[in-house]
Amino acid sequence: METAYERSLDKELHNLDTHFTSWKAGQINAFELTDLIHNFHQGPARKLFNTFTTRGMNEIMVAGFMTQGIINESDVSSELLDFLAPYIEFINRD
Repeated sequence: METAYERSLDKELHNLDTHFTSWKAGQINAFELTDLIHNFHQGPARKLFNTFTTRGMNEIMVAGFMTQGIINESDVSSELLDFLAPYIEFINRD
């Protein structure tokens, strides 16, 4: 779960970083950047925190992260992959 959390947070931080680039280039001002940081904290950062710190249903969450490509098969043991196979199959159903 920690790997998925970090990768998801990295993606959102890269999105936020683009706004810092705009600020440094003078395309947005400090107030706009502050609003974007606030929105990041109240939006994506909070959602990820809540997602990854909620107890229960971890099997389904990990299987979901695998189907989304956030966690790769190489990130988990073969035993865990075997355990998650039914969950992954269920999520991949049309």
